[in-house]
Amino acid sequence: MTLGFHTHENYFNARKTYECSLSILSGRGRTVPNYTCRKQNKLIAVIGGLKSMSSIQMSTILGLYKIPQISYGSSDEVLRSKTLFPFFYRTVPNEGLQTLGITKLVLHFGWTWVGLIASDNDQGETFVLNLKKEFVQKEMYPIHLPFLAKKKSRTNISDENYHERNSLKYPEEHFMDNKQWNNQTMVKEFILLGFGNIHSFQLFFLVFLVIYLVTMLGNLLIVILVAADQHLHTPMYFFLANLSSLESCYISTILPRMLNSFITGNQSMSVNSCFMQLYFFGALATAECYLLAAMSYDRYLAICKPLHYMTIMNARFSLQLSSGSWVIGFIVNTLTTSSMMHLIFCGPNEIDHFFCDFAPLLQLSCNDTLKIQLLIFVLSALFGLVPFLLTLISYSCIIKTILRIPSTLGRKKAFSTCSSHLIVVTLFYGTIVIVYVLPKTRTLRDLNKVCSVFYTVLTPLVNPFVYSLRNKDIKQALRKGVRYFVDRS
Repeated sequence: MTLGFHTHENYFNARKTYECSLSILSGRGRTVPNYTCRKQNKLIAVIGGLKSMSSIQMSTILGLYKIPQISYGSSDEVLRSKTLFPFFYRTVPNEGLQTLGITKLVLHFGWTWVGLIASDNDQGETFVLNLKKEFVQKEMYPIHLPFLAKKKSRTNISDENYHERNSLKYPEEHFMDNKQWNNQTMVKEFILLGFGNIHSFQLFFLVFLVIYLVTMLGNLLIVILVAADQHLHTPMYFFLANLSSLESCYISTILPRMLNSFITGNQSMSVNSCFMQLYFFGALATAECYLLAAMSYDRYLAICKPLHYMTIMNARFSLQLSSGSWVIGFIVNTLTTSSMMHLIFCGPNEIDHFFCDFAPLLQLSCNDTLKIQLLIFVLSALFGLVPFLLTLISYSCIIKTILRIPSTLGRKKAFSTCSSHLIVVTLFYGTIVIVYVLPKTRTLRDLNKVCSVFYTVLTPLVNPFVYSLRNKDIKQALRKGVRYFVDRS
Protein backbone atom coordinates (compact mmCIF):
# COMPACT_ATOMS: atom_id res chain seq x y z
CA MET A 1 0.00 0.00 0.00
CA THR A 2 1.32 3.43 -0.94
CA LEU A 3 0.40 6.49 1.10
CA GLY A 4 1.20 9.95 -0.22
CA PHE A 5 1.14 13.14 1.85
CA HIS A 6 1.46 16.89 1.69
CA THR A 7 2.76 19.05 4.57
CA HIS A 8 1.43 22.53 5.21
CA GLU A 9 2.49 25.11 7.82
CA ASN A 10 -0.18 27.44 9.14
CA TYR A 11 2.06 29.35 11.61
CA PHE A 12 -0.89 29.30 14.08
CA ASN A 13 -2.48 32.01 11.97
CA ALA A 14 -6.21 31.95 11.19
CA ARG A 15 -5.90 33.10 7.58
CA LYS A 16 -3.07 30.66 6.82
CA THR A 17 -5.10 27.84 8.38
CA TYR A 18 -8.03 28.49 6.05
CA GLU A 19 -5.69 28.80 3.03
CA CYS A 20 -3.97 25.51 3.88
CA SER A 21 -7.30 23.73 4.29
CA LEU A 22 -8.56 24.95 0.90
CA SER A 23 -5.21 24.13 -0.72
CA ILE A 24 -5.40 20.55 0.59
CA LEU A 25 -8.93 20.15 -0.78
CA SER A 26 -8.09 21.57 -4.23
CA GLY A 27 -4.88 19.58 -4.55
CA ARG A 28 -3.05 22.59 -6.01
CA GLY A 29 -1.79 26.04 -5.12
CA ARG A 30 -5.08 27.74 -5.97
CA THR A 31 -7.55 27.58 -3.12
CA VAL A 32 -10.57 26.42 -5.19
CA PRO A 33 -11.75 23.20 -3.54
CA ASN A 34 -14.47 22.24 -6.06
CA TYR A 35 -12.48 22.88 -9.24
CA THR A 36 -9.47 21.03 -10.70
CA CYS A 37 -8.26 20.41 -14.27
CA ARG A 38 -5.94 17.52 -13.54
CA LYS A 39 -6.27 14.07 -12.13
CA GLN A 40 -5.47 13.88 -8.44
CA ASN A 41 -5.20 11.20 -5.80
CA LYS A 42 -8.14 10.83 -3.46
CA LEU A 43 -7.78 12.76 -0.19
CA ILE A 44 -8.19 10.24 2.65
CA ALA A 45 -7.75 12.35 5.80
CA VAL A 46 -6.01 15.37 7.30
CA ILE A 47 -3.72 15.10 10.33
CA GLY A 48 -3.65 18.25 12.44
CA GLY A 49 -3.72 20.78 13.87
CA LEU A 50 -1.70 21.07 17.01
CA LYS A 51 -3.64 23.88 18.70
CA SER A 52 -7.36 23.67 19.36
CA MET A 53 -8.04 26.95 17.60
CA SER A 54 -6.37 25.70 14.40
CA SER A 55 -8.35 22.44 14.56
CA ILE A 56 -11.62 24.34 14.96
CA GLN A 57 -10.80 26.47 11.91
CA MET A 58 -9.73 23.46 9.80
CA SER A 59 -12.70 21.33 10.80
CA THR A 60 -15.09 24.13 9.83
CA ILE A 61 -13.99 23.70 6.18
CA LEU A 62 -13.04 20.00 6.04
CA GLY A 63 -16.35 18.96 7.60
CA LEU A 64 -18.25 20.45 4.65
CA TYR A 65 -16.53 17.90 2.36
CA LYS A 66 -16.75 15.06 4.92
CA ILE A 67 -12.97 14.78 5.14
CA PRO A 68 -11.85 13.13 8.40
CA GLN A 69 -9.50 15.16 10.54
CA ILE A 70 -7.22 13.61 13.19
CA SER A 71 -5.56 15.91 15.71
CA TYR A 72 -2.64 14.94 17.91
CA GLY A 73 -2.69 17.97 20.24
CA SER A 74 -6.10 19.68 20.34
CA SER A 75 -7.74 19.05 23.71
CA ASP A 76 -10.48 21.69 23.78
CA GLU A 77 -13.78 20.25 25.03
CA VAL A 78 -15.80 22.14 22.42
CA LEU A 79 -14.39 19.73 19.80
CA ARG A 80 -16.38 16.91 21.46
CA SER A 81 -19.51 18.16 19.73
CA LYS A 82 -20.35 15.81 16.86
CA THR A 83 -23.02 18.23 15.76
CA LEU A 84 -20.49 20.96 15.09
CA PHE A 85 -17.48 18.77 14.24
CA PRO A 86 -18.82 15.39 12.94
CA PHE A 87 -15.54 14.37 11.20
CA PHE A 88 -13.07 15.44 13.88
CA TYR A 89 -11.04 12.86 15.83
CA ARG A 90 -8.05 13.12 18.13
CA THR A 91 -5.43 10.98 19.81
CA VAL A 92 -5.27 13.02 23.04
CA PRO A 93 -7.82 13.16 25.88
CA ASN A 94 -9.97 16.26 26.11
CA GLU A 95 -9.54 18.78 28.91
CA GLY A 96 -12.42 17.34 30.93
CA LEU A 97 -10.82 13.89 30.99
CA GLN A 98 -7.43 15.42 31.80
CA THR A 99 -8.97 17.24 34.77
CA LEU A 100 -10.65 14.04 35.96
CA GLY A 101 -7.43 12.06 35.55
CA ILE A 102 -5.35 14.57 37.55
CA THR A 103 -7.98 14.63 40.30
CA LYS A 104 -7.97 10.82 40.56
CA LEU A 105 -4.17 10.74 40.71
CA VAL A 106 -4.09 13.33 43.51
CA LEU A 107 -6.74 11.42 45.47
CA HIS A 108 -5.05 8.05 44.90
CA PHE A 109 -1.61 9.15 46.11
CA GLY A 110 -2.89 11.54 48.81
CA TRP A 111 -0.88 14.49 47.54
CA THR A 112 -1.33 17.83 49.30
CA TRP A 113 0.88 19.94 47.04
CA VAL A 114 0.50 19.96 43.27
CA GLY A 115 2.44 22.20 40.91
CA LEU A 116 0.78 23.01 37.62
CA ILE A 117 2.24 24.56 34.47
CA ALA A 118 -0.28 25.83 31.93
CA SER A 119 -0.18 27.97 28.81
CA ASP A 120 -0.42 31.71 29.31
CA ASN A 121 -3.68 32.10 27.38
CA ASP A 122 -7.44 31.75 27.88
CA GLN A 123 -7.39 27.98 27.40
CA GLY A 124 -4.62 27.47 29.98
CA GLU A 125 -6.27 29.72 32.54
CA THR A 126 -9.63 28.01 32.01
CA PHE A 127 -8.05 24.58 32.48
CA VAL A 128 -6.55 25.69 35.82
CA LEU A 129 -9.89 27.14 36.93
CA ASN A 130 -11.75 23.95 35.98
CA LEU A 131 -9.21 21.84 37.86
CA LYS A 132 -9.65 23.95 40.98
CA LYS A 133 -13.42 23.66 40.58
CA GLU A 134 -13.06 19.87 40.44
CA PHE A 135 -10.98 19.99 43.64
CA VAL A 136 -13.74 22.01 45.34
CA GLN A 137 -16.43 19.52 44.25
CA LYS A 138 -14.33 16.62 45.57
CA GLU A 139 -13.78 18.58 48.83
CA MET A 140 -10.01 18.45 48.33
CA TYR A 141 -9.53 21.63 50.37
CA PRO A 142 -6.00 21.01 51.76
CA ILE A 143 -4.57 20.86 48.23
CA HIS A 144 -2.20 23.72 47.51
CA LEU A 145 -2.19 24.39 43.77
CA PRO A 146 0.29 27.07 42.63
CA PHE A 147 -0.14 28.17 39.03
CA LEU A 148 2.94 28.76 36.90
CA ALA A 149 2.12 30.16 33.48
CA LYS A 150 4.16 28.86 30.59
CA LYS A 151 4.88 31.97 28.58
CA LYS A 152 3.65 31.61 25.02
CA SER A 153 2.92 34.20 22.39
CA ARG A 154 -0.77 34.70 21.97
CA THR A 155 -2.15 34.18 18.52
CA ASN A 156 -3.47 37.40 17.08
CA ILE A 157 -6.95 36.32 16.07
CA SER A 158 -9.68 38.85 15.53
CA ASP A 159 -12.06 37.02 13.22
CA GLU A 160 -15.66 36.25 14.08
CA ASN A 161 -15.05 32.50 14.46
CA TYR A 162 -12.73 33.15 17.38
CA HIS A 163 -15.42 35.08 19.22
CA GLU A 164 -18.01 32.45 18.31
CA ARG A 165 -15.73 29.77 19.71
CA ASN A 166 -15.19 31.72 22.91
CA SER A 167 -18.90 32.35 23.39
CA LEU A 168 -19.57 28.66 22.74
CA LYS A 169 -16.90 27.36 25.11
CA TYR A 170 -16.80 29.97 27.82
CA PRO A 171 -20.21 31.28 28.83
CA GLU A 172 -20.24 33.06 32.18
CA GLU A 173 -22.06 30.24 33.92
CA HIS A 174 -19.28 27.85 32.82
CA PHE A 175 -16.89 29.79 35.01
CA MET A 176 -19.12 30.40 38.00
CA ASP A 177 -22.25 28.46 38.73
CA ASN A 178 -23.49 30.26 41.81
CA LYS A 179 -25.42 27.24 43.06
CA GLN A 180 -22.24 25.17 43.16
CA TRP A 181 -19.68 27.80 44.09
CA ASN A 182 -21.37 29.94 46.75
CA ASN A 183 -19.68 29.84 50.13
CA GLN A 184 -17.10 27.31 48.92
CA THR A 185 -13.41 27.96 49.21
CA MET A 186 -10.24 25.95 49.06
CA VAL A 187 -8.46 28.39 51.37
CA LYS A 188 -9.52 27.91 54.98
CA GLU A 189 -7.32 30.61 56.48
CA PHE A 190 -5.25 33.61 55.46
CA ILE A 191 -1.71 34.45 56.54
CA LEU A 192 -1.34 38.12 57.48
CA LEU A 193 2.29 38.99 56.77
CA GLY A 194 2.00 42.16 58.85
CA PHE A 195 5.23 44.14 58.98
CA GLY A 196 7.40 41.45 57.41
CA ASN A 197 10.26 39.60 59.03
CA ILE A 198 10.75 41.74 62.09
CA HIS A 199 12.96 40.39 64.84
CA SER A 200 11.87 42.49 67.84
CA PHE A 201 8.34 41.15 68.28
CA GLN A 202 8.44 41.97 72.00
CA LEU A 203 9.22 45.61 71.30
CA PHE A 204 6.38 45.87 68.76
CA PHE A 205 4.06 44.15 71.21
CA LEU A 206 4.86 46.62 73.99
CA VAL A 207 4.55 49.66 71.71
CA PHE A 208 1.17 48.67 70.28
CA LEU A 209 -0.08 47.46 73.67
CA VAL A 210 0.65 50.89 75.17
CA ILE A 211 -1.03 52.56 72.18
CA TYR A 212 -4.12 50.39 72.57
CA LEU A 213 -4.46 50.92 76.33
CA VAL A 214 -3.91 54.68 76.10
CA THR A 215 -6.39 54.95 73.21
CA MET A 216 -9.08 52.99 75.02
CA LEU A 217 -8.59 54.88 78.29
CA GLY A 218 -8.49 58.30 76.58
CA ASN A 219 -11.63 57.74 74.50
CA LEU A 220 -13.45 56.14 77.41
CA LEU A 221 -12.55 59.13 79.60
CA ILE A 222 -14.04 61.56 77.06
CA VAL A 223 -17.28 59.54 76.91
CA ILE A 224 -17.53 59.52 80.73
CA LEU A 225 -16.79 63.26 81.03
CA VAL A 226 -19.39 64.19 78.40
CA ALA A 227 -21.99 61.98 80.05
CA ALA A 228 -21.26 63.16 83.61
CA ASP A 229 -20.75 66.93 83.16
CA GLN A 230 -23.90 68.95 82.47
CA HIS A 231 -21.88 71.75 80.83
CA LEU A 232 -20.81 69.32 78.09
CA HIS A 233 -24.36 68.37 77.12
CA THR A 234 -24.17 70.27 73.83
CA PRO A 235 -24.26 69.01 70.22
CA MET A 236 -20.50 69.53 69.78
CA TYR A 237 -19.57 67.32 72.74
CA PHE A 238 -22.33 64.83 71.91
CA PHE A 239 -20.64 64.30 68.53
CA LEU A 240 -17.25 64.10 70.28
CA ALA A 241 -18.54 61.34 72.61
CA ASN A 242 -19.86 59.46 69.57
CA LEU A 243 -16.51 59.82 67.83
CA SER A 244 -14.68 58.49 70.89
CA SER A 245 -17.00 55.50 71.11
CA LEU A 246 -16.54 54.82 67.41
CA GLU A 247 -12.73 55.10 67.65
CA SER A 248 -12.68 52.63 70.55
CA CYS A 249 -14.58 50.07 68.46
CA TYR A 250 -12.55 50.94 65.37
CA ILE A 251 -9.14 50.23 66.89
CA SER A 252 -10.49 47.12 68.65
CA THR A 253 -11.20 45.46 65.29
CA ILE A 254 -7.47 45.47 64.43
CA LEU A 255 -5.09 45.82 67.38
CA PRO A 256 -6.12 42.86 69.60
CA ARG A 257 -5.49 40.37 66.79
CA MET A 258 -2.22 42.11 65.92
CA LEU A 259 -1.08 41.95 69.55
CA ASN A 260 -1.94 38.25 69.63
CA SER A 261 0.20 37.60 66.54
CA PHE A 262 3.13 39.49 68.12
CA ILE A 263 3.04 37.47 71.33
CA THR A 264 2.23 34.02 69.85
CA GLY A 265 3.81 34.32 66.39
CA ASN A 266 0.60 32.98 64.85
CA GLN A 267 -0.14 35.09 61.76
CA SER A 268 -3.01 32.96 60.46
CA MET A 269 -6.61 34.10 60.44
CA SER A 270 -9.64 32.07 59.40
CA VAL A 271 -11.59 33.18 56.35
CA ASN A 272 -14.71 33.93 58.42
CA SER A 273 -12.71 35.95 60.95
CA CYS A 274 -11.10 37.87 58.12
CA PHE A 275 -14.46 38.79 56.62
CA MET A 276 -15.78 39.75 60.05
CA GLN A 277 -12.82 42.06 60.59
CA LEU A 278 -13.28 43.47 57.09
CA TYR A 279 -16.98 44.13 57.75
CA PHE A 280 -16.59 45.95 61.07
CA PHE A 281 -13.50 47.86 59.91
CA GLY A 282 -15.27 49.09 56.77
CA ALA A 283 -18.52 49.89 58.59
CA LEU A 284 -16.79 51.91 61.33
CA ALA A 285 -14.53 53.71 58.82
CA THR A 286 -17.57 54.74 56.74
CA ALA A 287 -19.44 55.80 59.88
CA GLU A 288 -16.45 57.93 60.92
CA CYS A 289 -16.50 59.73 57.56
CA TYR A 290 -20.12 60.74 58.09
CA LEU A 291 -19.60 61.59 61.75
CA LEU A 292 -16.68 63.88 60.85
CA ALA A 293 -18.91 65.52 58.23
CA ALA A 294 -21.65 66.04 60.87
CA MET A 295 -19.09 67.60 63.23
CA SER A 296 -17.90 69.87 60.42
CA TYR A 297 -21.47 70.98 59.75
CA ASP A 298 -21.91 71.63 63.48
CA ARG A 299 -18.84 73.91 63.45
CA TYR A 300 -20.10 75.60 60.27
CA LEU A 301 -23.40 76.50 61.94
CA ALA A 302 -21.64 77.67 65.12
CA ILE A 303 -19.26 80.03 63.26
CA CYS A 304 -21.13 81.00 60.09
CA LYS A 305 -24.74 80.93 61.39
CA PRO A 306 -24.42 81.57 65.15
CA LEU A 307 -27.92 83.05 65.51
CA HIS A 308 -29.55 79.99 63.97
CA TYR A 309 -27.27 77.44 65.64
CA MET A 310 -29.48 76.40 68.56
CA THR A 311 -32.58 76.32 66.36
CA ILE A 312 -31.07 74.06 63.71
CA MET A 313 -28.65 71.94 65.72
CA ASN A 314 -31.06 70.86 68.43
CA ALA A 315 -30.86 67.61 70.40
CA ARG A 316 -33.13 65.72 68.00
CA PHE A 317 -31.24 66.74 64.87
CA SER A 318 -27.84 65.96 66.38
CA LEU A 319 -29.13 62.51 67.42
CA GLN A 320 -30.38 61.90 63.88
CA LEU A 321 -27.01 62.89 62.39
CA SER A 322 -24.98 60.67 64.73
CA SER A 323 -27.27 57.62 64.49
CA GLY A 324 -27.52 58.07 60.72
CA SER A 325 -23.73 57.92 60.49
CA TRP A 326 -23.65 54.54 62.24
CA VAL A 327 -26.55 53.13 60.22
CA ILE A 328 -25.13 54.20 56.84
CA GLY A 329 -21.74 52.70 57.69
CA PHE A 330 -23.16 49.27 58.51
CA ILE A 331 -25.64 49.18 55.60
CA VAL A 332 -23.02 50.08 52.98
CA ASN A 333 -20.54 47.51 54.22
CA THR A 334 -23.22 44.84 54.43
CA LEU A 335 -23.53 45.18 50.65
CA THR A 336 -19.80 45.09 49.91
CA THR A 337 -18.84 42.36 52.38
CA SER A 338 -21.76 40.08 51.44
CA SER A 339 -20.76 40.33 47.76
CA MET A 340 -17.13 39.51 48.59
CA MET A 341 -18.14 36.47 50.64
CA HIS A 342 -19.19 34.76 47.40
CA LEU A 343 -15.63 34.89 46.06
CA ILE A 344 -13.55 31.73 45.68
CA PHE A 345 -10.08 31.70 47.27
CA CYS A 346 -7.99 28.82 45.97
CA GLY A 347 -4.47 29.98 46.76
CA PRO A 348 -2.15 31.66 47.51
CA ASN A 349 -3.43 32.76 50.91
CA GLU A 350 -0.86 35.34 52.05
CA ILE A 351 -2.09 38.91 52.65
CA ASP A 352 0.69 41.47 52.63
CA HIS A 353 -0.96 43.61 55.29
CA PHE A 354 -1.55 43.66 59.04
CA PHE A 355 -5.35 43.43 58.72
CA CYS A 356 -7.93 42.22 56.20
CA ASP A 357 -8.58 44.99 53.70
CA PHE A 358 -10.59 45.05 50.47
CA ALA A 359 -7.78 45.37 47.92
CA PRO A 360 -5.51 42.53 49.20
CA LEU A 361 -8.48 40.15 49.41
CA LEU A 362 -9.62 40.92 45.86
CA GLN A 363 -6.10 40.19 44.60
CA LEU A 364 -6.22 36.69 46.11
CA SER A 365 -9.57 35.71 44.59
CA CYS A 366 -9.76 33.19 41.74
CA ASN A 367 -12.94 34.80 40.38
CA ASP A 368 -13.39 37.70 38.05
CA THR A 369 -13.65 40.58 40.55
CA LEU A 370 -14.52 43.31 38.04
CA LYS A 371 -18.17 43.56 39.14
CA ILE A 372 -17.25 43.70 42.83
CA GLN A 373 -14.57 46.31 42.16
CA LEU A 374 -17.17 48.35 40.27
CA LEU A 375 -19.62 47.98 43.17
CA ILE A 376 -17.00 49.08 45.71
CA PHE A 377 -16.02 52.01 43.51
CA VAL A 378 -19.63 53.20 43.13
CA LEU A 379 -20.40 52.83 46.84
CA SER A 380 -17.12 54.53 47.78
CA ALA A 381 -17.96 57.42 45.46
CA LEU A 382 -21.47 57.77 46.87
CA PHE A 383 -20.84 57.15 50.55
CA GLY A 384 -17.16 58.11 50.87
CA LEU A 385 -16.78 61.08 48.57
CA VAL A 386 -20.03 62.74 49.71
CA PRO A 387 -19.02 63.21 53.39
CA PHE A 388 -15.54 64.29 52.31
CA LEU A 389 -17.00 66.99 50.05
CA LEU A 390 -19.42 68.09 52.79
CA THR A 391 -16.50 68.41 55.21
CA LEU A 392 -14.46 70.31 52.61
CA ILE A 393 -17.31 72.71 51.83
CA SER A 394 -18.00 73.29 55.53
CA TYR A 395 -14.41 74.22 56.30
CA SER A 396 -14.13 76.36 53.18
CA CYS A 397 -17.08 78.41 54.44
CA ILE A 398 -15.63 78.45 57.99
CA ILE A 399 -12.23 79.72 56.84
CA LYS A 400 -13.89 82.31 54.61
CA THR A 401 -16.00 83.56 57.54
CA ILE A 402 -13.05 83.65 59.95
CA LEU A 403 -10.97 85.72 57.53
CA ARG A 404 -13.75 88.32 57.45
CA ILE A 405 -13.54 88.89 61.23
CA PRO A 406 -11.78 92.26 61.66
CA SER A 407 -9.98 91.67 64.98
CA THR A 408 -7.07 89.27 65.41
CA LEU A 409 -8.41 88.11 68.78
CA GLY A 410 -11.80 87.35 67.23
CA ARG A 411 -10.23 85.32 64.43
CA LYS A 412 -8.09 83.40 66.93
CA LYS A 413 -11.07 82.63 69.16
CA ALA A 414 -13.24 81.50 66.25
CA PHE A 415 -10.50 79.30 64.81
CA SER A 416 -9.80 77.66 68.20
CA THR A 417 -13.34 76.22 68.25
CA CYS A 418 -12.68 74.12 65.13
CA SER A 419 -8.88 73.68 65.01
CA SER A 420 -8.95 70.39 66.93
CA HIS A 421 -11.50 68.89 64.57
CA LEU A 422 -9.58 70.20 61.54
CA ILE A 423 -6.40 68.41 62.71
CA VAL A 424 -8.29 65.10 63.08
CA VAL A 425 -9.99 65.46 59.67
CA THR A 426 -6.69 66.26 57.93
CA LEU A 427 -4.90 63.29 59.51
CA PHE A 428 -7.75 60.89 58.77
CA TYR A 429 -8.49 61.86 55.17
CA GLY A 430 -4.86 62.58 54.28
CA THR A 431 -3.72 59.04 55.00
CA ILE A 432 -6.84 57.49 53.41
CA VAL A 433 -6.18 59.37 50.17
CA ILE A 434 -2.59 58.08 50.10
CA VAL A 435 -3.66 54.47 50.68
CA TYR A 436 -6.79 54.20 48.50
CA VAL A 437 -6.84 57.04 45.97
CA LEU A 438 -3.30 57.74 44.76
CA PRO A 439 -1.88 55.43 42.05
CA LYS A 440 0.01 52.41 43.39
CA THR A 441 3.59 53.35 42.52
CA ARG A 442 6.41 51.36 44.10
CA THR A 443 7.18 54.12 46.60
CA LEU A 444 3.55 54.56 47.67
CA ARG A 445 3.08 50.78 47.87
CA ASP A 446 5.86 50.60 50.44
CA LEU A 447 4.27 53.48 52.39
CA ASN A 448 0.78 51.92 52.41
CA LYS A 449 1.32 50.00 55.64
CA VAL A 450 2.77 53.06 57.37
CA CYS A 451 -0.15 55.23 56.26
CA SER A 452 -2.60 52.48 57.24
CA VAL A 453 -1.12 52.55 60.75
CA PHE A 454 -1.86 56.30 60.87
CA TYR A 455 -5.58 56.10 60.11
CA THR A 456 -6.29 52.80 61.88
CA VAL A 457 -4.10 53.12 65.00
CA LEU A 458 -2.67 56.60 65.48
CA THR A 459 -5.82 58.60 64.64
CA PRO A 460 -7.83 56.99 67.48
CA LEU A 461 -4.80 57.58 69.75
CA VAL A 462 -4.42 61.25 68.80
CA ASN A 463 -8.10 62.18 69.09
CA PRO A 464 -8.35 62.25 72.93
CA PHE A 465 -5.18 64.32 73.23
CA VAL A 466 -6.15 66.78 70.49
CA TYR A 467 -9.62 67.38 71.89
CA SER A 468 -8.60 67.43 75.57
CA LEU A 469 -5.38 69.45 75.44
CA ARG A 470 -6.84 72.10 73.12
CA ASN A 471 -10.28 72.33 74.72
CA LYS A 472 -10.90 74.34 77.88
CA ASP A 473 -14.27 72.75 78.64
CA ILE A 474 -12.84 69.22 78.53
CA LYS A 475 -9.89 70.22 80.75
CA GLN A 476 -12.20 71.93 83.21
CA ALA A 477 -14.48 68.89 83.36
CA LEU A 478 -11.43 66.68 83.90
CA ARG A 479 -10.23 68.85 86.80
CA LYS A 480 -13.69 68.72 88.37
CA GLY A 481 -13.74 64.95 88.04
CA VAL A 482 -10.28 64.55 89.58
CA ARG A 483 -11.22 66.93 92.42
CA TYR A 484 -14.43 64.98 93.04
CA PHE A 485 -12.61 61.66 93.42
CA VAL A 486 -9.84 63.20 95.52
CA ASP A 487 -12.37 64.72 97.91
CA ARG A 488 -14.25 61.44 98.25
CA SER A 489 -11.08 59.53 99.02
